[in-house]
Amino acid sequence: MPRRIIARALVLASTASAAASAATTSSNARAAASTTYSTDDILYEDGTGKVLYSYYRSGNFHNAVDVGASGDGSARAVSWDYTYSIFDSKRESYVMRYDIDTGGSSASTSTAVTLQDGDDSKKIYLSFPNAFLFTTSPSATITDAKTGESRSFAPDSMAYINSGACVSLSVTADTSSSSSSSSSNKVTIMVVSAGPFNSTAFLADSSDCADLDSLVGYDELHNNPIDYVSNGTCDKTLGGPGGAADYDNLDDPIQPLQAHYHSRGALYYTATGTSQYDTDVTGLEAGELRFVNEGYYYGPETMDPWPGTTVLSLHEPDADAIVTSASTSTSTSASGAGPDYTPCAFACLDTPEQTAGKTTLRCVAP
Repeated sequence: MPRRIIARALVLASTASAAASAATTSSNARAAASTTYSTDDILYEDGTGKVLYSYYRSGNFHNAVDVGASGDGSARAVSWDYTYSIFDSKRESYVMRYDIDTGGSSASTSTAVTLQDGDDSKKIYLSFPNAFLFTTSPSATITDAKTGESRSFAPDSMAYINSGACVSLSVTADTSSSSSSSSSNKVTIMVVSAGPFNSTAFLADSSDCADLDSLVGYDELHNNPIDYVSNGTCDKTLGGPGGAADYDNLDDPIQPLQAHYHSRGALYYTATGTSQYDTDVTGLEAGELRFVNEGYYYGPETMDPWPGTTVLSLHEPDADAIVTSASTSTSTSASGAGPDYTPCAFACLDTPEQTAGKTTLRCVAP
């Protein structure tokens, strides 16, 4: 049966009966779908339990636990009960966030804080599954437990960490004289992981850790070297502003855009300002995240103020699908796709009326 674009007006929030029909989803997804959430937070496809969109806001989390922090800092780990996946995901994706108060009292310097075990300050490393990291900190730093090497990113950037790698997480807050209020000491790190992430299991050493193979920023994350094959039809494809040899992954920053749907889903992170996506749904504030699944038609994307708002758009929302090593790359040069290879578009502008009776565009692994 052809896939069709799912317009928001045609779907409702999932109920327990909808969850019961989604027998092939993970137990976590079934548990989430059996709960009636506000469509301001999450929308399920009626009858299947598929997550069409989900929002991860500053205050709509479901769980919170204190974690340790160095110096005068304090922190907590918050998480959401609902998860998401795309059509070829091997496991569910989870979202959590560290809320960190650096406790800085100086108005002239930045205060650095490192997350740590609440009872043992020597335990500062966290073992990650494949994961994306976003931050509101002027400088968030990941430090490799095995080599001691560090990499930093800011709100207008992001990072990827590979499975099994262990890093410490440190942040600074903007305590300049222009922003010396107590709220300026509060920053966050958002973690989107493929599979569960134990956000409070700090380690003291790297004995059980894999080598870190991280990616940071637009230059390293814009192109994901997988030669996806276009499946389905799209008359008006959408490509990124910088072009990509393989699959256009990270676009940073993006501009306002007309209504569309994605071929592999997407993550949106608002770094500054506010952004709006779904009709009658509250938009994103700075430091908030949105997931949208493939084939779900929405929009337009608007930003306030514009210009002046910074939004990151990641078109590979499953961290398991990121390729970092040339030895495992399926890029054009490695896969033999040849000079005539045309990258699969990350989005399509075709409307539900134009797609009626057709198979919508997906980018599928070769």
